[in-house]
Amino acid sequence: RELTVVAAQMYARAYYTQNAINANREQQKLLSELLSSTKSRYRTGVGDHHELILAQVEISSLDAEHLRLIRELRVLKARMNEMKA
Repeated sequence: RELTVVAAQMYARAYYTQNAINANREQQKLLSELLSSTKSRYRTGVGDHHELILAQVEISSLDAEHLRLIRELRVLKARMNEMKA
């Protein structure tokens, strides 16, 4: 019974993590579009350099979060595979 509960918790965590990865990808896509727009605005003198830096920093943060989520999902999958064996 305890093993079943642990397996269900791990499955739920893997499901949540996969959804977080998908959301992260969408955020990266949107931010990349924003960065492109911000670069164009900066080049034409309308935008501020500060906006450009903020967008780049946010993209870097999302990249780091994406890698963390991928690692977490791999660990969860490996643990679930161990439980099957």
